[in-house]
Amino acid sequence: ADWNAGFIFMDPPTFFTGGPYKGPSTGNTHVHISGRGILPPLSRKQKFKGIDDEFNPDEDGDIAKGRRLNNALDNVTIRFVDTEDPTKVYGEATIDEINDSKVDFRTPAGETGRKARILYSPNDGQDWMDTGLGPFEFQPAPRVTKVDPPFSALSDRPTITVTGTDFSCENDDCDNIKCRFGTAKQGIVVDGVYVSETEIQCLAPETKRPDVYPLEISINDGNDFTHDGKEFAYFDAFVLSLEPDIGPTSGNTNITVTGFGFADTGDNLKCRFGAKDEFKCNNNECIVDAEYVDKDHIICKTVPMEKLVYLSNNKKVKIDDEFAVEVAVYEGAFTNNNIQFSYYDNPDIDWTAQDKSGNTVEDSEVPPKYIVGGMDEEFDLEDPETLEQMKKMKARFVGPDGRVVYVPASFIHVPQDEDGPPNAIGFETPEWPTAGDVDVEISLNGLDYSSAGVTLSFPAPLKINSINPVSGPVSGYTLVTIEGTGFENPEQLHVNWGTQSSPVVTSTGEPDLFKEMTPVKVYARTCPTQQIRTDGGHAMVEIGRHTKSGIRGGSVITNLDEVSDDSDETENTTENDTQEIWYSDTLSLEEFYYYKDPKVMNIFPKAGPAAGGTVVHIEGHWFREKPIFDTTPWCKFEDTVVKAKFVSTVRLECVSPGAQEPSTVPVKVSLNGQDWTNDEIYFDYYFSPIVTRLVPTAGPKTGGTDIRLEGENFRDLAANKEFYCRFKSVEDEEMEPHYVVPSFKSENEVHCVAPGGWDTGTVATVEVTFNNRDYTNYGLTFG
Repeated sequence: ADWNAGFIFMDPPTFFTGGPYKGPSTGNTHVHISGRGILPPLSRKQKFKGIDDEFNPDEDGDIAKGRRLNNALDNVTIRFVDTEDPTKVYGEATIDEINDSKVDFRTPAGETGRKARILYSPNDGQDWMDTGLGPFEFQPAPRVTKVDPPFSALSDRPTITVTGTDFSCENDDCDNIKCRFGTAKQGIVVDGVYVSETEIQCLAPETKRPDVYPLEISINDGNDFTHDGKEFAYFDAFVLSLEPDIGPTSGNTNITVTGFGFADTGDNLKCRFGAKDEFKCNNNECIVDAEYVDKDHIICKTVPMEKLVYLSNNKKVKIDDEFAVEVAVYEGAFTNNNIQFSYYDNPDIDWTAQDKSGNTVEDSEVPPKYIVGGMDEEFDLEDPETLEQMKKMKARFVGPDGRVVYVPASFIHVPQDEDGPPNAIGFETPEWPTAGDVDVEISLNGLDYSSAGVTLSFPAPLKINSINPVSGPVSGYTLVTIEGTGFENPEQLHVNWGTQSSPVVTSTGEPDLFKEMTPVKVYARTCPTQQIRTDGGHAMVEIGRHTKSGIRGGSVITNLDEVSDDSDETENTTENDTQEIWYSDTLSLEEFYYYKDPKVMNIFPKAGPAAGGTVVHIEGHWFREKPIFDTTPWCKFEDTVVKAKFVSTVRLECVSPGAQEPSTVPVKVSLNGQDWTNDEIYFDYYFSPIVTRLVPTAGPKTGGTDIRLEGENFRDLAANKEFYCRFKSVEDEEMEPHYVVPSFKSENEVHCVAPGGWDTGTVATVEVTFNNRDYTNYGLTFG
């Protein structure tokens, strides 16, 4: 049998019952419909595609059943259409579950007060049938605007008044009203009491743990709940931790209190410093307002240390005295968890720019990589608890544009290469994206910052935006223009070409180029590759500043002029070297392509008219064309550059430019438009010859007639193999021309011997060339 062919006729499904048939006009009401034959059948092709040929098509196996369900989800469609206006389609339902006897779906949105028929399609909307159930009525969507009370102690079960709009009752018993505490998956649903269109009452459920619950309402027996996010909280506060747990004596530290059982009780939410009756602040208990964040976090602000006085002895709190911070959610009922806080005094710090070896960095042109502050002796750093409390210490860098960058700080001993207790604070300076003065602030608790009295002047970030050219010969010394930022001090800059480095152009080496450099443009010359006799390939280019703070392996080119084509001379650093090493400070990389130096061996023709336009063939080797790296061939005649045509790695073609007068000029080739060959290959320019007369104008067809060509600009090129006379048939264009070597007589006269092999009466034009390429075209004939 052909399982792939045929059209399937199906019995229409029968629908029995369903519901609900009322829901909010916002849609998403869950509706259940039961029936028979709801799943459409599969074609044989759909049913058994890919199954082994021996599979029995009469046995409806699990594979086919699964495919039938997938087919139903792809093709069964439930549509809602207005009962009074069949052209008004409210949309299609979202099917959640379907089998042969039921379909569960969610309604589309509709118009408040309208009713809709429920239609069914088994084939993706091509055919529709009325289920005969419903119609579905779109009701006003209820909204919750207020919950009162919004919180309660865990031990209480208050009756909650829910205020809102569009509350309704389906029957006299109003048993369709439900209240849900929590989410759809984990909520507790209780019966609600309908009071009016704007009020419903709910009895708070019993629970054993404090929490904050979204409180939503359903007016259709729990099928649809509101989504207004109003909350009811059971509180039973418990404090777990404080962040930070230390703060400056000046106060105003925002402490984040972490725990559970918190609730947004407004003015009732408080923090108290100290245990009950431990302190007084201005003759009152040390109690401050708290800010609710969520059920697990609140924030309270510390008071200045000088305001805290012990009730027992009327003495003020001292630095490092620890005391509890407690929380009250409602009516002053404070926790008793004894999570403690203490004050510190900011130390006097003498900040210096140092490297990590403890050496002071003076007159730095760029911000130092490491800053160290030595602290006064009164600040106790030998106490392990003090060190533990201050482990979240940070430095903050604040720019003029409001940009803020945080870096971790730590206690260290200075000098760092010696053992000893912590006596200083150290931190690294961050990268800064713009130029400008940046203020430095310090925090011992990671939250409260005070000025460190340090301002750093950051240059623009060291960054490469582009390089030009992006390719050059392996012999090096290509002048590369680098554009980017952070080039304010070029004498400190170097460029890495793969594993080798070279300085940017210096004022002593190339003063004219040095004067052209700006904070956004510098020049540098490429290093030769380690092997200059082969194709060099790709190298990553990065720019950096000189530093003396370490050693790394690699090669440093200190004098490019000393590196010849026959030498691989570089200064190789080893682990025992102590010299200035050029580190790269930028991660912005460009790619440079090294190619083997091209060489020109020969050109043809070697001469051409001064008017230009001669196609010159250039023979050599190591020619390249890689457009992605702008590696394309160019020709230069004297100082005039023209584009070359790449034919192969051993051949190029260039069209000669014009010249003012006859001359001999060097011909050079470049693959990047900048680095040129120097192979002493020359091209001759001449004025194009002018032929005015032939004498005689006829002769025997066997040839041998000595023809005198009269005119101007003839040259004595008798020894040049590019000097020819051409005889070309006027009537028969397919006949091959005849060429003979002429003899030079004077600037106004040359002689050509007529070739043989012509038919009687053949007429041929006679033209002359001095480069076997460009012939005159005066139309004088010989017959």
